[in-house]
Amino acid sequence: MPADLSQDEVQLEEPETVEEADSNSGVAELSELLRTRDGEIAELKEQVRRVAADFENFRRRQEEEQKRRLQHLKEDLFRQLLTILDSFERGLAAAQASPSIESLTQGMEMVTREYHKLLQNHGVEPIQTEGVLFDPNLHEAMMLEERDDVPDQAIVAELQRGYRMADRVLRPSLVKVASNIQPQATTEA
Repeated sequence: MPADLSQDEVQLEEPETVEEADSNSGVAELSELLRTRDGEIAELKEQVRRVAADFENFRRRQEEEQKRRLQHLKEDLFRQLLTILDSFERGLAAAQASPSIESLTQGMEMVTREYHKLLQNHGVEPIQTEGVLFDPNLHEAMMLEERDDVPDQAIVAELQRGYRMADRVLRPSLVKVASNIQPQATTEA
């Protein structure tokens, strides 16, 4: 405080203009608005953190549930395969007890029927090869055979049966395909 002014004469400085007063109140309003926004941002950040944690928990539970379902499917499949193994063992015991090839053949036919039934129950079906043209999406050509009695690219023999489940190929059929490319006759001019 200047020495020449007494304490009674000292007054608080008042804004000299209306503009300074408006400016000071504007700053106060902006400061309050900024505090409000900072609070809202902090609240939103907390909400995002909670949602992220909830999502991570949900993802983990889904993975665990998927593992449990896969385990149950495997157990069911192997339970069914065990019945086929039992049939193999009974057929082997019958073949050992009776040296005839007929009993062995009957046992193998029984096991094959059970196996095909299991596949059918699970939606697995053989890929058609008889009387169809070669389709690279379903068949794998292992051999070509020159033939004129069937259309070009016709399947003439199935070397190994292929299977599919719904619209997915589990294993393509290995096939022999006809090739009846005839030499083109040359024309003389």
